[in-house]
Amino acid sequence: MAPAAGAAATVPARRRTGFAASPVTWILLAVTVVVYAAQWLTRDQASGVTEALWYAGLYTSPYGMEPWRMASYALVHDVTGPTHLLLNMLALWVIGRVLEPALGWWRFLALYVLSAVGGAVFALWVSDPLQPVVGASGAVYGMFAALFLLTRVRGG
Repeated sequence: MAPAAGAAATVPARRRTGFAASPVTWILLAVTVVVYAAQWLTRDQASGVTEALWYAGLYTSPYGMEPWRMASYALVHDVTGPTHLLLNMLALWVIGRVLEPALGWWRFLALYVLSAVGGAVFALWVSDPLQPVVGASGAVYGMFAALFLLTRVRGG
């Protein structure tokens, strides 16, 4: 059916894809993979990248106050094999490409960091304060929850 005379033909807006649609997702993926490579290079050292960034409850106690570890642990992963990294990065890639355009880059980044901190708080509650944790799983679980809420709010 042709448009009415004098009416402008509507052209659908071009949807951004790839890096342009979700730059924070791609940057988080790249930084995490670079940190993983640095972990591999320093895995036999007593104070390598993993030990510098992992989180344990002790680091948020008065004895070892290093609260930034509540977010930095999301960048390091288990170096005994790539499965841990691959699954977390796959989840970040899939969910991030949906959430980041919907929320905007700064809200998405805030969600990621707050979810990682929430994962650290959960680890603080349920695990030994001397047992370190690594991985982006806490941040990924927070993104799953946000995706669920966004879907429900939009009528899904």
